[in-house]
Amino acid sequence: MTKHLVTRATTIAQIMFASPAWWGFASMKDRDKIDRLVHRMRRRGFLSSEDADSTQLATKADSKLFKAICDNPQHVLTNLFSQHKNTGRNTRASVRNFEFPTKDERNYILRML
Repeated sequence: MTKHLVTRATTIAQIMFASPAWWGFASMKDRDKIDRLVHRMRRRGFLSSEDADSTQLATKADSKLFKAICDNPQHVLTNLFSQHKNTGRNTRASVRNFEFPTKDERNYILRML
């Protein structure tokens, strides 16, 4: 159990550091290398079978950063999101009050919208 915590706190944290910024630009070859490393650590007993794979970890990191940006209007990255235009209609409030630009899976901001 202790070695699982140490592995997550060291190796996995280093691998997934700043993943919202680089995950979209990583090739499938790079992602496969990370997946193989996680699988090898799981097979050798450094991670439990319940631990998430690299794609789930990156998705969780993306969601966590996006929630932090949405919840804090003073966040440094808030100005990168274009604010939603007011249509003048009395409609239900949106969870995310941002406009949706054209989809680009590489850029973190466009990936999260």
